[in-house]
Amino acid sequence: MNALRAILIILVITYLSSGKIMAQDYFSDLRSNGTPVILLKDNSSDILFSGTGNIGDNSVKVSIYKQYWIKKDEFNPLIVPRQKYSWGWGLSGKAKVENGLGSLFSAGQLNPGFTGGGYLSLSKFYWKKDGAGNTYFGTWVLILSGTINSSQFQLYDPKKSFSKQLFDSSFAGPSLALSYVHAFFQGTNDVYLGASFSYARMNNFPDLAMVQIKNDSAYSNGAGLTRTVTSVNQGGDSYGEGNYLQYDNYEFRVNCSFLPGILHYQFGFVIYPSVDMSKAYKPKYNTGLSLAYFKQGNPSTAIGALYFEVNDIGNSASKKGTFLKRSFKVGFSSALNIFTASHS
Repeated sequence: MNALRAILIILVITYLSSGKIMAQDYFSDLRSNGTPVILLKDNSSDILFSGTGNIGDNSVKVSIYKQYWIKKDEFNPLIVPRQKYSWGWGLSGKAKVENGLGSLFSAGQLNPGFTGGGYLSLSKFYWKKDGAGNTYFGTWVLILSGTINSSQFQLYDPKKSFSKQLFDSSFAGPSLALSYVHAFFQGTNDVYLGASFSYARMNNFPDLAMVQIKNDSAYSNGAGLTRTVTSVNQGGDSYGEGNYLQYDNYEFRVNCSFLPGILHYQFGFVIYPSVDMSKAYKPKYNTGLSLAYFKQGNPSTAIGALYFEVNDIGNSASKKGTFLKRSFKVGFSSALNIFTASHS
């Protein structure tokens, strides 16, 4: 119910938000990854501010992006073929709750996480004619991004000695990614094809089982059995159980987005398979599917998106439980506020 309430709040905020959406948040998923850039052929806007709430990883993300046209005065909009280039920079910050919204609403527990970083982009916009003499538009973007991730955790490791089983831990790690996206606007359907390669210092806290630790003892006082229960860290007693790891991870990912014209470019489908390589685990094979709803007239940024992911298909992390429980995840994200502006 708490998660449903949060989704409804985000949907209300989305409905009240206004502005012209002219951007694409590429490689968005349950972890709120993504780099918002301006990609459509309308070049009247070159500044983007966006905010996104994501139930998948319990986060709110804010981004700002500035685009600069290269040799703008030499561009002739009357000739075909024609092309133009731009470069841009962006900054983003994301705050999240590491141990779930349930702990935040029920116990007031906040294990915070924060990610901050920036990115650079190089874009090409082009107009060409097809075999029938019709003009079509396309664009590609090369993006270099980097972030610093920091988090605080409460952990429980039953394999350690009794006095060391419960402990707090902090995490800080960098990430670096190179991404390429090519968008095809053919007039009937919109297609986005992309790929990325990234390095990240990661931890396995999201894969640990969440437990509540309580001291529970029973003894006989001669008149019967008496039970004493003492909460550990009351008001914030959820712990990640198991072997906590920090490791270097390398990921290769492919993205394919399809927005059919028959649905007026307002509904899209995104498939994003990936593979993770690290010394801590064997290769992790993952795949995801996103169903997104886009603002009418601006078929590039999702107002709301529903994510279905199957991660670590081969169970290289040796997690317990059924396949659906250990691998299948569902999440929802929504645009909180997005607007663009021109800057001369």
